[in-house]
Amino acid sequence: LNVGPLIYEVQLSRELNPTNSEDSGYLQGLPPAELALNTAEEWFGVFMQVYNTTSTDLPSSDDFSITDTQGNTYTPLAPPYGNPYAYRPGVVPANSVVPAADTTANLGPTQGALLLFKIKVVSLDNRPLILRIVDSNDPTQSASATLDV
Repeated sequence: LNVGPLIYEVQLSRELNPTNSEDSGYLQGLPPAELALNTAEEWFGVFMQVYNTTSTDLPSSDDFSITDTQGNTYTPLAPPYGNPYAYRPGVVPANSVVPAADTTANLGPTQGALLLFKIKVVSLDNRPLILRIVDSNDPTQSASATLDV
């Protein structure tokens, strides 16, 4: 997805199972109150890479949402800074990619930085889910993609 001067590439999107050893790492560091799900909720992860092919350092987006066909909209939670998989908005250095090479997120099975969502289970029945990304510097610049589930 071309959003402003940066390119966002979804590597994978899927439900997360907190009892699975791989998936529990993605939820690392969340406080117990936030980690708890009620029976109508599900964890959902979007793993992405962000490319800056310009010769200038650029800020990455901090404006993401997922919407289902019934208009339910979700924004990502921000896992604590100790979570090595979490997407963190910030500066993407010139001619580079986030997550950076040799980081846990880049070397992990998804090879992407995690956007973590808590969504309603019913939204999985109201597919497709649409990911929307808005440019931090220019809110008129945005892009959307249908997510695999």
